[in-house]
Amino acid sequence: MRFFNPFAEIRVTRHNLPHWQQPGAAYFITFRMADSLPDEILRGLDLERRRWLETHPSPLSFEDEAEFHRLFSAQVDQWLDEGHGSCVLRQPLLRTVVNDALKFFHRHPMDG
Repeated sequence: MRFFNPFAEIRVTRHNLPHWQQPGAAYFITFRMADSLPDEILRGLDLERRRWLETHPSPLSFEDEAEFHRLFSAQVDQWLDEGHGSCVLRQPLLRTVVNDALKFFHRHPMDG
């Protein structure tokens, strides 16, 4: 499986929202609240990513790309799972509002 590669060619189209496409790549979007990761964690993550990328020039090999995701994406997922911040989506009413908004266009497709 190929991951989304921000250094490779990306096709960006617009209608009401931008859509990024990269043939053959598996990609997803993670939404997080602004306070879900403390600033000190984000600063450390940014520093480590930059150091790693300095020693792994683009384009990344398949092995390097997998290592990058293992080192950084998995770590971010772990931190997010720890429940830092206000965790407002634990509140059923707010969770329902966000859930309904994300599913809106599935129920009401846009014309054209």
